[in-house]
Amino acid sequence: MDSWQSQVISAPEKIAKADPTPVRISFPEPKPEVVPVEPEPIPEPEPVVKPEPKPEPKPIPKPKPKPKPKPKPKPKPKPKPKPEPQKVIEQPRVVEQKLPPLPEKTEPVVPRQPNLSELKDRYIAQLLRHIEKYKHYPLPARRRGIEGLVKVTFTLAEQGRIQGLQVGGGHSLLNKATQRALKNALPLPASPESLSLPIKISFNLKYTLAR
Repeated sequence: MDSWQSQVISAPEKIAKADPTPVRISFPEPKPEVVPVEPEPIPEPEPVVKPEPKPEPKPIPKPKPKPKPKPKPKPKPKPKPKPEPQKVIEQPRVVEQKLPPLPEKTEPVVPRQPNLSELKDRYIAQLLRHIEKYKHYPLPARRRGIEGLVKVTFTLAEQGRIQGLQVGGGHSLLNKATQRALKNALPLPASPESLSLPIKISFNLKYTLAR
């Protein structure tokens, strides 16, 4: 037990009047509580940082050897000019010229004269071209679609005159148109001199509608 509990207060046998003086009771001071001190934590050792390995130095490229300059070709020695041989002047030879043989006598070529039949055919073709210039297709025949050939016969006299004209064989409208064409075409072109007049002329005049 604590010391303060073992103390006994003895009271007098006679209780006198107590003084109003208060009685002080002293208690021992309590012992301070011992607080256990926690040990300071030991700091963990910091990890050792290994230094990064230094990169290996790149090998320095060796400089390429410069190409040796090609030796300039030595100029070839020019060949010495050969001495020109002396020309031997030849004396001109006398050559006898042979004259060409004289051409044999030939008869002159006479152009072939066309016969009367050929002359007449050429002249009739000339007359047709001349008369076609004065031919007019009748409008009624054109509207009705009338076509055909008209036979023309006459005797050609001097100075391009027509004698004994005969027109027929076609439609009446075409026959009349042919007569008008011949009348307007006078005088007809002169005939060749080799054709003796009067001569009989015969041909067909064609009337065709353009398709």
